[in-house]
Amino acid sequence: RQDEPTRKIISAGGKTVLVLAEPNREREMVCRYLRHVGFEIVTATTLEDGRRLILNSPPHVAIIEDKTIRGNLEDVVRELREPITTRTLPIILLSTKAFVFDIESSLRAGVDRCLVKPVRLHTLGETCDVLIKGDSGDREFP
Repeated sequence: RQDEPTRKIISAGGKTVLVLAEPNREREMVCRYLRHVGFEIVTATTLEDGRRLILNSPPHVAIIEDKTIRGNLEDVVRELREPITTRTLPIILLSTKAFVFDIESSLRAGVDRCLVKPVRLHTLGETCDVLIKGDSGDREFP
């Protein structure tokens, strides 16, 4: 159909995605979809678990659900990027806050993309793919 936007092909190629989110149906759906398009998935429920995973095997991109953030987002971003192997780790925030100032605040805190829930799974997959490839585009929000 002509009225449907063209979807980009996701070329995950086994790249690893860290999903830092509370265990629930939403996290399972996100993980299932990302596996389906070819990403390797590691999950963590807390920042401490996420840091342990990062130290053992750095992911190619991290997805953080805003419900898992305890305290300041800027501190969370700093902790995830503290190890030398993850200094440039792309970070996607899944947020329930849709106001422009909330998104701008998240970007100032250091996340690379802020996607507002409910997130289209294909958009999340495309965003992971783009950030892993290093093609940050024009920083529009899909």
